[in-house]
Amino acid sequence: MKLSKAINIQGAQIKNIILDWGGVITDIDIKKSEAAFQKIGLHDFKKHYFIAEQIEFYRLFEEGKMSPDEFRSNLRAYLSLPVSDQEVDNAWTAMLGDTPADRWDLLHEMKKNYRTFLLSNTSILHVESYFDYLYHKFGTRGFRHLFEKVYFSYITGIRKPDTRAFKMVLDENDLLPRETLLVDDSQKNTESARKLGIRVYHLQAPVTLNDLFIPFP
Repeated sequence: MKLSKAINIQGAQIKNIILDWGGVITDIDIKKSEAAFQKIGLHDFKKHYFIAEQIEFYRLFEEGKMSPDEFRSNLRAYLSLPVSDQEVDNAWTAMLGDTPADRWDLLHEMKKNYRTFLLSNTSILHVESYFDYLYHKFGTRGFRHLFEKVYFSYITGIRKPDTRAFKMVLDENDLLPRETLLVDDSQKNTESARKLGIRVYHLQAPVTLNDLFIPFP
């Protein structure tokens, strides 16, 4: 397996690949969380969530600086209905979609040919919920067997696009930026990684992760 020429990375020999989780490995549908929150009294969740720099508790939760109970309490301040913890959790995790089997298989093959790493802005609620999904679909909890190392923001305390997140992966694993490719669905993240000399690919639908690789003949 090798990278497709469609990625068009001139003069680069890629040895290392850093992948985002949501929107790259796993499909994300914000509209599902938006609809779920609408039912429990939070209107315009999409706007609410995507100005997370202004609403600090989202950032703190994804940096592991706020507990799930504190996160729920902060969210309830914006809800117009009394709801249970489970209802809040269900709405928060509703955005997590499918990980297709062919994408799961690709990760196994990718690890045979590259040093692979996972770097994701995420929360403990998303991770625990999705690990249950992976166990029921693929019989394994999580991604650790698919990557040399996994970096979740709620554990590292650093969220992309902070360049420290990318530098952490480079430094801890002795990776050369010019030999490293980041695949991420956020342009802010790819632009930040590019500043460190990392090769980047901004993944956007309808292109999927599988489209970036071709099998060896």
